[in-house]
Amino acid sequence: MRWLSLSIRLLFLPLLLCLAAGAATASGIRADLAAVLRDDKPFLLIVAPVGGGKAVGSDAYADWVAYRDEFLHAGAHELRVVTLSPLQYRASIRQPGLAGDFATLFIRRDRQALVHSGMVLEPQIYTLGSEFLSSGTLPPDAAAYDLRAQDFRLRQQK
Repeated sequence: MRWLSLSIRLLFLPLLLCLAAGAATASGIRADLAAVLRDDKPFLLIVAPVGGGKAVGSDAYADWVAYRDEFLHAGAHELRVVTLSPLQYRASIRQPGLAGDFATLFIRRDRQALVHSGMVLEPQIYTLGSEFLSSGTLPPDAAAYDLRAQDFRLRQQK
């Protein structure tokens, strides 16, 4: 009987280690995000599954990557870019909530975020996001591109 108890504990040890590592990772991500917020500069937060998830190979995914890369390499901005997986996002960020596996958030110094849920499939979204960051106001046609302004808040340390 003792060997059975020991065997069960050994089977669960890797799971417990993974859970502990996940908690440490979430804690580290929150600390990193808090440091980015303390820099008092606007930044871009991109949420996407590691490796692209199930979307890889689709035309939509290819467009998303192309528009994202074009924006990031345009050089017209000096935004810090933070990329998180959906799991990391949900573990680290309280608000705004995440509806799917992809999102793009343009986050201002005052912790207001212009949020696009899903893959960015229209390059105008990056233009509107840049306007939001530089002007401090919501672009008039933001709603037409499924953009919404929301508060940005981290989860509290447990």
